[in-house]
Amino acid sequence: MKKLIVCLMAFILAFMLVACGNSLEKTSEESTGTAATTTAQSATSDAPTAAATTTEAYEEEETQPQYYHSAIQGCVIENQDGSDEVKYCEKCESCGYVSSSTRTIHHTFGTYNSSFTCPQCGNVQKVEIESHEN
Repeated sequence: MKKLIVCLMAFILAFMLVACGNSLEKTSEESTGTAATTTAQSATSDAPTAAATTTEAYEEEETQPQYYHSAIQGCVIENQDGSDEVKYCEKCESCGYVSSSTRTIHHTFGTYNSSFTCPQCGNVQKVEIESHEN
């Protein structure tokens, strides 16, 4: 009878250790955002969780905001790729001078304001770039 109780207690203890180990693996996977599996048993039990985590990460990447930047005055947009980064060159509205250097700003909403002095005619030119999310 004692042997039966000892065997039963050993089985229950082993089951609890396996269960706690699986919950620790799930906790560490959730905190790191990875879906690595270490055993065949955890691979079969974690498969839906790993697929859901991958799908959620993919949806977050797809739903990143796209930004559109437009030059109002004093510049020419050189490059915009939908991110918050925009590259522009300064342009004098009086004489038509366009700078050969490119400036980069990170702007997401509203109007960016700046100014520069034209090296050819001395005009103080206002720069305005409007940004909005698509």
